[in-house]
This record gives sequence, C-alpha cells and structure tokens, in this order.
Amino acid sequence: MSKSERTRQRILDSAARVFASKGFAGVSLRDIASAADTKAGSLYYHFASKDELVEAVLRHAIEEMHQHVRDAVDAAADEGAAGRLKAAISAHTESVMERTDYAKALLRISSQIPDDVRERHNKHARAYGEYWGQLFNDARDEGAIRVDLDLTLARLLVLGAMNWTVEWPASLWSPESITSTLNKIVFEGIGTDDVDEEAVRALH
Repeated sequence: MSKSERTRQRILDSAARVFASKGFAGVSLRDIASAADTKAGSLYYHFASKDELVEAVLRHAIEEMHQHVRDAVDAAADEGAAGRLKAAISAHTESVMERTDYAKALLRISSQIPDDVRERHNKHARAYGEYWGQLFNDARDEGAIRVDLDLTLARLLVLGAMNWTVEWPASLWSPESITSTLNKIVFEGIGTDDVDEEAVRALH
C-alpha cells in the first residue's frame, strides 16, 4: 500500500469514528482532519467534499458488513437454509455491536445524510438487501419459515431490530444473547405454545 493509499485509509477510518460518535450534521472536514492527524487541505486531495467522504465511508461499511455476513453464511453451508439464516443474523448483530466504527457510522447517520447521497448509497446497498432476501426465501422454501408471511416485511423488521441495537448501552446484553433471543423469535415465535416450563422456572 502506497503512502497516499495509507493516508486515504487513515482519513476514512477517522471519518467513520467521528461520524459514529457525533453524527453527520455536526461534523466538519476540519474535525475529521484533526482526528486523522492531517491538514484539512490534505483531505481535498483524496475527497472533493464531505458528501464524497461520507459516501466512501458508507460504501466501505456495507462492503465490510456484507463480507462478514457472507463468510458466516458460507461457514454454515452444511446447516441448511435455517442454519444459514441464523448465521447471518449472528454475524450482522456482531457487525453492529462489536466490529468497527464503519457499521456504527452507517446506522447512526443514514437518516441524516443529504437525499442525493442517500439515494446513491441505497443503490449501492441494494445487493446486501437482496442477499438477505434470498436467505429468507431459502428458509421459507425449506419449511423453516411459515409461508403466509410477507418476507420483505419480515426481513426489514428483523434487520431493523438488529440495527437498532447500535443505540443500546453496550453493557446490557451481549451479541450472543441478542442473537439467541432473536433467532428464537424468528423461528419459534413469542407465543406460549410448547414453552419449556423447566427452562422458565430456571429464569426465576
């Protein structure tokens, strides 16, 4: 990696960290330059504007998250469609809660960025949504998910639940406990039929 490439990456990493902690509107290029330990003028060599910089951060976040989920799904290839979907839920939750500032920045500022930036970002992120759509379709076809659900709505609800955890205090629940509960809700529901009474008593 050349010196220029290292500088660009340092700026991106710093921008992700600043956006994750402060949001979009209240952050200036000077703030990011300070975090990257470089001059504000140097940023313009790599990024023509704040919008261009934030687009690069969001693109990196989606690509990183997609790759992490894809790797987890590939590792669960022999566990059936339900196992692959569970692996995806676990990996996405982990990306949101434990991995890098990029995922946190993505989820924290998506509603704050300019409309034209959001439209371009949504086009780039569509492949990730389609990937999740296929995971849900496969689980339904396998019989692991009921056939009378609107799978698009179900996917958005599940992803929305996972994404919102970025706002939760980190000390309350681990990614593993969140994943376990969410998978039970997705595949078993929250009704009282067939509840393991012994397990319930153990909680009290």
